[in-house]
Amino acid sequence: MAIAASMVPCFAINEDTSNQASEITITDMAGRSVTLMCPVERIVMMDSSSVPELSAVYGEGFDSLIIGWDSALKDWSGDIYAKYVEKYPNMAEIQNVGSLDDNTFSPEKVTSLKPDVVIMPNWFLLFYGEATKDALAKLEQADIPVVFDDFYINPLDNSTK
Repeated sequence: MAIAASMVPCFAINEDTSNQASEITITDMAGRSVTLMCPVERIVMMDSSSVPELSAVYGEGFDSLIIGWDSALKDWSGDIYAKYVEKYPNMAEIQNVGSLDDNTFSPEKVTSLKPDVVIMPNWFLLFYGEATKDALAKLEQADIPVVFDDFYINPLDNSTK
C-alpha cells in the first residue's frame, strides 16, 4: 500500500489533467528506482487480487484506471469479483493479459494496451523468478515502467516505506 500511497498524487481520477504532465520517481518494494509520467491513467495489474487494496487507497473511480490484469480475482476470489462488477460494471471489460504462473502472460498484449505503469507484487520475484525477470525485461524494453508492490510478504514493515 505504501507504493500505492506514494503514487496517489500521480493518479487522476475524474479530474481535468490537461497540461499537468510531470515525472515522479519512486523506490518500489523490490528496491528499484522507477520513474513514472504523471498523471497515471492506465494501469495493468499483474495480480488482480490486489484490487481491494487499490480501491481502498483510491476510492471511487479507481476502476477507470485499470486497463489490464490477470484472471486471479475472477478465478480465485469467490464472489468478490462479482460484487466488484456489480458495483463497477466496466470491470467486466478489463483485458486479460495472462499470468506468469501458468505461462500465459503476454507482453505483446500489455504493450498494445499502452499502460502508464504495470504493477506486480514483489512475491512474483520469489515464486516466478525467471518468468518475472523475463517479463520485466520485455516491458522495460517497451519503455513501460513496472512497479513492485508488497501486500503479502512484509506489509507491516513495508507500509511505512
